[in-house]
Amino acid sequence: MNETICSYLSCVCHKMLVIVAVMLFSLSGAVQTCPQDCRCMDRGVGIAVFCVGQHLTSVPSNGYPHDTEELYLKDNNIKHLRPASFAGLTSLKTIVMANCNITSMESNTFSSLQHLASLDLTSNNIGELRPHTFSGLSSLRRLILDTNSIQVIHNFAFHGLNLTKLSLENNHKLSKLSPKAFYGARVQELSIYNSIIDSNSTVALKSLHSSLRTLSLKNNKRPIRFPPDIFHGFRFNILDLNHNGITDVSFLRYTSVDDLSLANNPIGPVDFSQFPELKHVRNLKLDNTRFSELYPQYFRDMTDLSQLYLRDNNITTVSEKLKPILNQLSPSLNRLDLDRNTLHCNCEMEWFKHWISSAHKVHVRGASCYTPVRDHILSIHDDQFQCTPPTMVHITQTVNVSETAMMSITCTGRGDPAPDIIWIRPNGERKETLPSLNKSIRVNTGELTIDYVRQSDAGVYTCIIKNPAGKASAISTVEVYHHPGLTSKERPGLSAAGLGANSHSHLTSGPLMWFLCLWQPLKYLLL
Repeated sequence: MNETICSYLSCVCHKMLVIVAVMLFSLSGAVQTCPQDCRCMDRGVGIAVFCVGQHLTSVPSNGYPHDTEELYLKDNNIKHLRPASFAGLTSLKTIVMANCNITSMESNTFSSLQHLASLDLTSNNIGELRPHTFSGLSSLRRLILDTNSIQVIHNFAFHGLNLTKLSLENNHKLSKLSPKAFYGARVQELSIYNSIIDSNSTVALKSLHSSLRTLSLKNNKRPIRFPPDIFHGFRFNILDLNHNGITDVSFLRYTSVDDLSLANNPIGPVDFSQFPELKHVRNLKLDNTRFSELYPQYFRDMTDLSQLYLRDNNITTVSEKLKPILNQLSPSLNRLDLDRNTLHCNCEMEWFKHWISSAHKVHVRGASCYTPVRDHILSIHDDQFQCTPPTMVHITQTVNVSETAMMSITCTGRGDPAPDIIWIRPNGERKETLPSLNKSIRVNTGELTIDYVRQSDAGVYTCIIKNPAGKASAISTVEVYHHPGLTSKERPGLSAAGLGANSHSHLTSGPLMWFLCLWQPLKYLLL
């Protein structure tokens, strides 16, 4: 009796163990057939095969479950890929072959993989992309070729592909894109970082005008000069051209984009009103571009501008002339970044403090004053925004010049801010020289020149220097003597240049000269 009960219990226990083992096996996702040295897992909708770090020298040729959809071959030593490498794996949707020491891929290597959606070949030694390398991959959407040794991409290398993402980052030897490298392909997002492509290679991008929406071409080790019409017909969501040594931005005339980055290129100040296609830009990044001066017209047409980055540009002032433009942009503008600039907060910057305080919707970052008070602009009291009146540093006092010669007179003033220089000729015509917007410069010089002097240029010239704190003036006298080689009939009239901004005059001696010398500066100071 006892033996019968034990036998029965033993049988029950064995069956239970079998059931538990089957359940555990099922839960683990493992499958019974799998290539040697690989691990297979049932994802529920297909089988994933893991052959990672097995020192394989070729792609396993047999043992795959019939519904294998994912193949992971990372960290092996598979140097060459051929059309036979993936024979029979027609259900594959994902291949990851990162760090496999791949050096070459023959044309049509992947032609049998019509369902493949993602191909990752990161960190290999691929030296070039030949024509039709990826032929037959009609379902491929994601192609990653980062950190290879690619030097040349030949014509038709991507022919027939319809990609959402193509990544060519960190191919440090990539120098040439053949003119038709992207011909016959559609790519929505393209990334090329840390390469050495030459300017001529950028022409290859034109083939993508109907499909490309995001281009990240950054950190190129050679300065890039884009052809003026390179992006004609494109409609970018994102165009990131960070750190490419760009100095000429004429290509922006035909560039339409929502999010534009020109950061870390020495472009200097740019009048974006010259590029009507940019009027709908939402995010504009101009960090470290030598964009040191801000004039009202630069951003006036960008009515959709949401974020403006101007960090690290040695900007020293924000002119009150920008106030109408900032108010115009306020409905859309929510971020203005002035971090790492050197604002000079004299009396001309008081308005900006009050604008920041009232513009509650706009987050202004980095509005810190460096001189004359070092503090955040909102922490400075109104009475600390001070300017100093201008003083005359130099003026050309007297000039004696022969008819037909060229002549010039100069006037230099100092102040905080540096003063405007206004020359007033004897006939009342004026020439104004505005100071730099770089407020670290406290001196301004105005020069008045005529290329071809005549007798009517003689007289008293008044120089007025002025800034918000005051003004001062001084005079320069010019005497014109007759050229002995000219008769009265031979003396030329005033040239076009002389009729312009520059002139000197002859002043006769006697009481009249003294009257004119005293009256001329007094007249303009009393205005």
